[in-house]
Amino acid sequence: MRRHRFGRLAAGFAALYLAAVIALAVVGLITGDLVPLWRVVADPNGYTADQIRAWPWLPALLVPIAAVQAWAYREVSRGWLRGEPARNGREVRLLRVGLYAMVVYVLTWQLPIPYLWWMSLVADVIQLVVIWLFFRVLSGTTRRWPRVLMLVTGTLSVVHDVVTTIAYQSGNYLFAGQNWTWALDILWSLWLVSLLVAQARDPRWSGATVRVGVIAVFFSLLSSGSVSIVAFGGSEAVPWKLLMPSLLGAVSVFSLVWWARSAHDLGTLQPPAPRTEPVRARARWWPLPVVAIVLPLVPAAVNLAQGVPFWLGPKNMLSDVVREYTGSEATAYWFALDLLVGVGAPAVLILVAVRRRTRTLLRATTLSLFLLGGAGAVSAFTSEHSTFFGELWLYPESLYVAPGATVPYEGSQLLSPGLSPLWYALALTASGLILLLLYAAPPAGRVRHHVLLAGSPRSWLCACCPQRTWPAALSRTATCPSRGRSTWARWSRAS
Repeated sequence: MRRHRFGRLAAGFAALYLAAVIALAVVGLITGDLVPLWRVVADPNGYTADQIRAWPWLPALLVPIAAVQAWAYREVSRGWLRGEPARNGREVRLLRVGLYAMVVYVLTWQLPIPYLWWMSLVADVIQLVVIWLFFRVLSGTTRRWPRVLMLVTGTLSVVHDVVTTIAYQSGNYLFAGQNWTWALDILWSLWLVSLLVAQARDPRWSGATVRVGVIAVFFSLLSSGSVSIVAFGGSEAVPWKLLMPSLLGAVSVFSLVWWARSAHDLGTLQPPAPRTEPVRARARWWPLPVVAIVLPLVPAAVNLAQGVPFWLGPKNMLSDVVREYTGSEATAYWFALDLLVGVGAPAVLILVAVRRRTRTLLRATTLSLFLLGGAGAVSAFTSEHSTFFGELWLYPESLYVAPGATVPYEGSQLLSPGLSPLWYALALTASGLILLLLYAAPPAGRVRHHVLLAGSPRSWLCACCPQRTWPAALSRTATCPSRGRSTWARWSRAS
């Protein structure tokens, strides 16, 4: 196991934090006062402390969240790996300083200090510097147009945040009532996604860092929505709409870990990653793949013939959850997904997967089809007619509201044009099953988990080309001398 510079100290701090949270949970269950536990884990400033009651399930929810936080604190504070440090240039060193500065800023939000609006402007300046340094540092491993995309999207996102903060502080609401601001809200996620793609191709960052960044992108979409919620104390009912933003914020520590790991990796010499060639599945008889491609187009064609280009529409439980418990970014992405599935875009994904036939792409396509089919089934069996004002945000009102309807809309005033989502669910699931049956990996192509021990070994025998051997002092997995990729090996008596 590779040791980090402050690994033991970081592990001790994380264990101490988790032990303190468990102690607060036990004390809270005994005394019936769970507010201290809530404030330590989810709400340092106590904005929602008045809503907390002696719910026995709350510690069981907060302790696992605290465990995730303890892991994040360990990842941040353990530092870079021991050993020979990476010899980087001036721009890389400045980028590390900027990344660590962002870590410090994010950690300040976990402290019980009053909100200071100018602190966000300081963070914006640091982010602008980091965006520019990423643009410069990635010049040797990333093409120019992705770097320009990162520079433009990141800069526009930070400028938008600066303008919004200053306007709000001065009492001028520049974007009040504007529905197009969702396009500005997604700029930061576009910057982060493009940066993660560049990091995945750069040997200076590890695969674990990139995976943490992907999780951070997902949790960034689950930010609290723009709906103002007013709650009054004294009720034993659980105010989920009020507590959910704090719970999501408490578990959304992956961006903090990504900032820290990105800085740690730049100070460490990363081991060379083995280059692997994608494994392609065998081509199959053409009628069945064509059936898998055509099936998602059938319900889409019927809906488009009726003038409805959407898969689910705004009137279902999933849309309500996305709109009420997430931010404008996730709502915009959900709308885009609803439109793409509604016009038959999954057929294009299936076509690409059938043409390329790589194992990774086929598995991802099959899983996506099953998830979309499940979402359609859930929407079909749990449809709701919400009277929430503004539920048709981004959707054409003429498709879903009867003429002469008044706001807020009533259930009888909301129309249900188009096919049931269950037809989409059946088509997508059938396409996924066809891909699974046609391109499932044969038993010989699956990962082998066992290595046979034969007699008294003297060397390792390569699995993919048995004429190749390497000394027994090396590990069981190594780079194949002939193919140049990581492989497994078995013992051999051959010298």
